Amino acid sequence: MQKIQEMLIQYQKHMELRGYAVNTQKAYFAHVNYFLGLYPQTTEVHDCDNVREFLYAQLSRGLSQNYVNSAYSALKFFFEVTLRSTWDKHQMPRLKKDLLTLVS
Repeated sequence: MQKIQEMLIQYQKHMELRGYAVNTQKAYFAHVNYFLGLYPQTTEVHDCDNVREFLYAQLSRGLSQNYVNSAYSALKFFFEVTLRSTWDKHQMPRLKKDLLTLVS
């Protein structure tokens, strides 16, 4: 548990150094903290299946595409910057905006 707390502190510092808005930092931190509570082992081994499962579960709960894409961005930043691991966008694609929403 201590290791996860240290990672979250590093994650917060990385967001501050990148100049992320305070509200973005809060939202991203909440997404990553929730994810790590469900999948703490993911910090040891980058498991695409866990990330996909997490994002799909958020969508299945009826949360908006914007919310799920925010979680996607938060996790992507966490894995790429804090954990320094690769993020395969083909294995974990971002949700597409619904074309009907764009037209209206």
